[in-house]
Amino acid sequence: MLPHRQAGKSASVLLGTAVVAFALSQIHAPAGLAEGGSFGITLLLFHRFGLSPAVSGCLLDGILLLLAARSFGKAFTRRSLGAVLGYSLFYALFERLPPLLSGLAQYPLAAAAVGGLLLGAGTGLVVRGGAACGGDDALALLLSHRLRRPVSRVYLLLDGTVLALCAALLPPETLAASLVSCLVSSLTVGLVQAPAGGLAPRPAG
Repeated sequence: MLPHRQAGKSASVLLGTAVVAFALSQIHAPAGLAEGGSFGITLLLFHRFGLSPAVSGCLLDGILLLLAARSFGKAFTRRSLGAVLGYSLFYALFERLPPLLSGLAQYPLAAAAVGGLLLGAGTGLVVRGGAACGGDDALALLLSHRLRRPVSRVYLLLDGTVLALCAALLPPETLAASLVSCLVSSLTVGLVQAPAGGLAPRPAG
């Protein structure tokens, strides 16, 4: 790969992880929103046990990506592990800042829309850079390729499944706002990553 293309992919991944970390730490967490996939699991751990997503996210996604390494090319796996680390570092930075959009926490649906938009845009940038921001992203890309379905629909299915499993733990209004966030983020991922079309796992080796 040409050096300038490699630099472009790295910049896309770096920017994407920063946007994702900002959305989750500065919008979703203060508003008490849940999210699908591994992001949702880390936020639930944060709300229930106070465990920082900077720690749980790195551990959970790192394990999932390593388990899925045989299904992806080595370069994809390396970039994805870098994205997981970048997300954790950015989250650790942003969660130490005072709330920058504190007013949104009072309006769950608005927070869901804005947070979902940023989350989808950030994830889409990571995918355009040839990486995944978490183990669930890698799974979504693989299923999209194998089932020949748009990645936005696969994200929505996976995120919706996680929220359904967590429904009993969430107040109705939080669940409704979280579903809005999942819908917005899934659609945005599809729009942002579309120019990269054809990104798919490759056998390692």
